[in-house]
Amino acid sequence: MIKISVIIPTWMRATELEILCNSLCSQSFNFSDFEVIICDSNSDDNTSGVVKKFENKLNIIYHHSKINAISVKRNDGARIASGNILVFLDDDVIPSSQLLEIYYNKHKETTEKVLMGLSLFSLLKENKSNFIKYRNRRSLRVLKFGNDVSSNNFVSMNFSIKKTDFFKIGLFDENFVNYGGEDHDFSCRMKELGFKSVMLSDARSEHIEPSPNLINRMKKIYVSARYGFVPLKNKFPNFFNNSSLRLLEEYEDNKSFFSIGRIFTLFILNKYVIKNIISYLLWSDSKPLFYFPIFYRVVFAAAYFEGVKDRKSDNNNDEPYFMKLSK
Repeated sequence: MIKISVIIPTWMRATELEILCNSLCSQSFNFSDFEVIICDSNSDDNTSGVVKKFENKLNIIYHHSKINAISVKRNDGARIASGNILVFLDDDVIPSSQLLEIYYNKHKETTEKVLMGLSLFSLLKENKSNFIKYRNRRSLRVLKFGNDVSSNNFVSMNFSIKKTDFFKIGLFDENFVNYGGEDHDFSCRMKELGFKSVMLSDARSEHIEPSPNLINRMKKIYVSARYGFVPLKNKFPNFFNNSSLRLLEEYEDNKSFFSIGRIFTLFILNKYVIKNIISYLLWSDSKPLFYFPIFYRVVFAAAYFEGVKDRKSDNNNDEPYFMKLSK
């Protein structure tokens, strides 16, 4: 009998998916008690070959979603699922061998709770990169929330929920088709219904994101701000009130903070200050003595602000200035 359905949305990540599937073969949870639902959208790499390789090793279901969006794929997986417990994993994580067992046992103790695991880059990668160190330390902040993780800190790359609760909350909003925003929206709706997100420090997975680097991260933040967070702002404008993003969002709202000299200020920041900080971070990435976390916060805020600024642009091919620094 299937007790847990592991749902993995994927797209063109055959290498990472194979590593993930290998780790699921080593779970302490009984093999016959869980299924693996891989939701793809006709990737033209070797994803189908990876799935075929594990057909006799895992109870695996391969599904193709019509829309290549993580919200849609997660929902499709939940609709197919046979298990009473859903575990959502991104395709670039390696779950610990006891992850499913930890989630299953905790669900037996809790009601109306969403269980959230911790995903970190390996210590080896952290020791070689200040950027990875920053990412890991930001991720570790969520541990302080314990039994009530706030919506702006909810991360959906490794979490679990009972199937009935997932449908009660209303699944992921499929209007979120760009990077970012769908997990915060889900958490906001979850909390409106009285659910809490519980952080399980031992429900761990290793993050194996392909090519993690400063510029790629800034690009993702830019896309989130320009596209992904727009439906979130329309639905939950108060989400930004208690967040550091509120100040950056004021540009679009024409608040007084940006009303005087904002064009000149942005020009100076982008042309000189931010570009120089980015150059410094790229230069110092492998030099632990030159690690200054405040610089990462500054450049990520700048990337988000660029996205907000470009929301009204008609050109979807607009490229933020910092992308040129990686060429």
